[in-house]
Amino acid sequence: MGIFFLIAGSVFFFAGLACLLIVFVTIARRLKANLTTSIYFKGKSSRQTIILTAIGVALIVCAQGFYWFHGEATRYIPFETTVPTARVSFVYQQYHQPRLMLETTDQNNNFSIQMVPFNSERISLGVEIVRWNKLMKILGMKDCYRISGLYAVDPDVEFAPDISALPDHDLNGGPTGLTSL
Repeated sequence: MGIFFLIAGSVFFFAGLACLLIVFVTIARRLKANLTTSIYFKGKSSRQTIILTAIGVALIVCAQGFYWFHGEATRYIPFETTVPTARVSFVYQQYHQPRLMLETTDQNNNFSIQMVPFNSERISLGVEIVRWNKLMKILGMKDCYRISGLYAVDPDVEFAPDISALPDHDLNGGPTGLTSL
């Protein structure tokens, strides 16, 4: 999922490097032509060199944004024909703090078990769900989800915790920055 952004990031990165390489070759040619004199450094700098440098840097920065987006998108599990499941069970041992055991599968279909101590009477499982618009679906993105954390819920409060709140225990790396876009 999101292979388009990986390819686009690579194209932008290499295009930015090509722009910077052209700038360096241009500067090297000017220096070689004026090796005996310091005319190159006394004259005005070329606007073309400055513009090409700015374009190269901007393309590399955009490429890093594409790489970040691809990295964040691959942390999610796409909705398929099967319904996503997460099994929650509790472990109580004498003289120990109660623990919650969460069994899930990750984005690579690897089964994992995480044990988390908890102190609250009520807990909430944080799940991030991303639904893409038509343009993003054309670019290869699928609606997806990710279990991000466990929240301790105050028994007096009747609503779920705010999505912007940090979880009491991170699961699968905690909340991502993708949902804040």
